[in-house]
Amino acid sequence: MASAEDELRKLAADRRRGSWELLKSVIDVLSAACKSGEYLDADRVSKLVAAINPAMQALQALASAISRSRDVCSTIDRWRSYMTTARRKLVENATHFLKPSIVTTISRSSAVLDYLLRAKPAKVILLESRPGEESIDVARSLSSHGIDVEVVPDSCMARAVERSEAVVIGADAITIHGEILNKVGSRPLAMVARCLSRPFIVLAESLKISKSSCRELEKLVRWRVATAWGETSVEVFECVEPKYISYIVTEASVIKPFKEMIELVANELAERLG
Repeated sequence: MASAEDELRKLAADRRRGSWELLKSVIDVLSAACKSGEYLDADRVSKLVAAINPAMQALQALASAISRSRDVCSTIDRWRSYMTTARRKLVENATHFLKPSIVTTISRSSAVLDYLLRAKPAKVILLESRPGEESIDVARSLSSHGIDVEVVPDSCMARAVERSEAVVIGADAITIHGEILNKVGSRPLAMVARCLSRPFIVLAESLKISKSSCRELEKLVRWRVATAWGETSVEVFECVEPKYISYIVTEASVIKPFKEMIELVANELAERLG
């Protein structure tokens, strides 16, 4: 049977799941280890969690919590409880706040997927999200639940946004200054939404709030990808400036991308998780 450390190393190779799904997988691995009585060294585990994806703030926040913990298992239990409540509240907030009949999105955000499954818009337009094309996973999930889905090339984003009532995406990090970090393609999508006067909404739990610079975060992860010209190395995350963001929906509230509001949400989370 693989150890928790072996399972965490395997997760570092996952390029399809979003940060919340990876975080949940980490919690599941560590919870199983705790139940089996496996010894978990806080320092080693925290470093392995942080290495899964340095740009995903939720993973970095968990790694930091584990490194400070005297009891890894109690920390994991507390985080598992928080995650269940946070996702439910985020989806409730998004469903009450957002009621578009046609939505455009990009990449594979489990928060966006959960919202769409709950809201059931008349149509969802998904950009392929190259490299990776992980939007295909979202398309399959939505289609299996009877939601009308259309998958289009990233280059068709202007046409997709023009046909939509709102653009809704997830985020791998939210900075204190109101920027968000997400899969490449998110920034031009936000710019098109602003040009066409469509609301650009971000769904993300407050665990993703980071004190780091967004420009620093976007340089942390690169992929080797094949192109018609040959293989090349590319950064796969990019920043979206607050001027392009209409609202950020968290489990705590729906906020504008203002520093004061983001700090308030971050402080509430700190009080809850300690």
